[in-house]
Amino acid sequence: MRTEWYDLPERALNGDVPVVLTLAGWEAGANSVFIEFGRDTPDGFEVVQRYPVVQGPAAQWRDHRVSVGGPSEGATKMRLVAKDRALGSHGWLAVTAPRAPQLTKMTDIVGDTPTFVEWPAALVHPCARVTSSHNGIADMPRLRIAAGGEVRAIGQGWSSPDAGGAFGWLSVATSMREMPTYLKNDVNRDWGSLYAVDPYVPDALPAQVAMSVHTETHWGTWSPGGACQVGCVQDPIVDGVRTDGHA
Repeated sequence: MRTEWYDLPERALNGDVPVVLTLAGWEAGANSVFIEFGRDTPDGFEVVQRYPVVQGPAAQWRDHRVSVGGPSEGATKMRLVAKDRALGSHGWLAVTAPRAPQLTKMTDIVGDTPTFVEWPAALVHPCARVTSSHNGIADMPRLRIAAGGEVRAIGQGWSSPDAGGAFGWLSVATSMREMPTYLKNDVNRDWGSLYAVDPYVPDALPAQVAMSVHTETHWGTWSPGGACQVGCVQDPIVDGVRTDGHA
């Protein structure tokens, strides 16, 4: 497959945003995907760079980003060249048309929206409206912010069900979609991730409907249990004789 030549927008030419290609399947082995950059010259059209695309992990949909510059400096157009020559059920390949993102500030997207912020990410996003829990009921977030780089796994582990984290109920009550994000002036850096959180039942009644809260006043030694009050420990030894059946 060879696409037509796409004009590169100004925001991609000046390095404000990368050119992004979304692909799925396998692009290695017998398969291949190339991005070609070119430009018009007095002698005709010239291909200035042929760039191989390798972006794991296969076979899920994933983004591949490439900036215009270096060998592709001066290019005004680009196209895709893909070959699907692999055999077998794991040899398929799919690509989308390239795009140059139109960016919006993350603060404008997040605003005061209820957000679940993983612990490592909270250190650099102090202004986010973090969801909380009241009377055993957790707020439903609409967004999730995760840290990137070497601490990404730490945040996921902290949030996991095994650690008593919020994924214990988020994973069964919602689906989470990663949104494409870019760090200004360093678009290839793994700053973290922003996810949209979609409840499976968005119009469900809030849990507070079934909640009943009342106030009781007790002495500090009061216990909701049986006859033995707080601080009371039954001694199994009475006058030197054990009462629990042990010698």
